[in-house]
Amino acid sequence: FHIAPLHQQAVVRMDYKGLWLAERLYQLLIAIFGAIGFVIGYILDDFSYCFYAWAGATIVAFLICIPDWPWFNRNPNEWQPAGSFDKDVPEESSKRR
Repeated sequence: FHIAPLHQQAVVRMDYKGLWLAERLYQLLIAIFGAIGFVIGYILDDFSYCFYAWAGATIVAFLICIPDWPWFNRNPNEWQPAGSFDKDVPEESSKRR
């Protein structure tokens, strides 16, 4: 079983702002669910509710943040076209020593 062919088939198009949004959503989901689970666990005097809330938040965050959803691709990267680099770059007139 080789993982390289599977990796070559994957297409990753998420832009940088989409990456930031996915990371922020992940952090917020974990924090909000964790806080709610902690409060419920404190009220009911059972720490397992905090763990269940965290586990649920992790699953929800994975389902929201890992796939390449269209809202993560709203700001495509504008890359410089291949071969358009100007090779006649002027050198520095005064070199530092």
